[in-house]
Formats: sequence, structure tokens, C-alpha cells
Amino acid sequence: MVAELGKPWAESPGHYGLPPLEWAKKFTGEIKTAKFKKRDGEVYVSFEKRGGVWYVISNDWLPEGAAF
Repeated sequence: MVAELGKPWAESPGHYGLPPLEWAKKFTGEIKTAKFKKRDGEVYVSFEKRGGVWYVISNDWLPEGAAF
């Protein structure tokens, strides 16, 4: 992901936005979200840590000026 989008400008623990509880409960590892600047908005990418490796589990593009 970093190879495509560059270094994230921010990271935070947990999922971004308010995902459905049933979906979020599927993940039992550590979760973090990285935020990347992209033309005309931002890309939010959530990762789950499994066996010491971070896997992308969700991503969305948010247009500039919009909010979750």
C-alpha cells in the first residue's frame, strides 16, 4: 500500500468510520487505520495484524470536504 500511496499522513488504532458491528467482529487481531493524501481527497486504509503481518481489510476514498 505504501508503495502505491506513499507514507500515511496519520495513523490511528481501530477501524475508521462506524463499520457495521457484525463486520467489525470478524477481526480479532490488532486493527489500525492509516490515512493517505490523494488527489482531491484522502484514502483510509484499515489493517489487521495476523501472525506479525499487517493485512489490508478495508479501504475507502473520501473526497475533499466530506466527513465520515
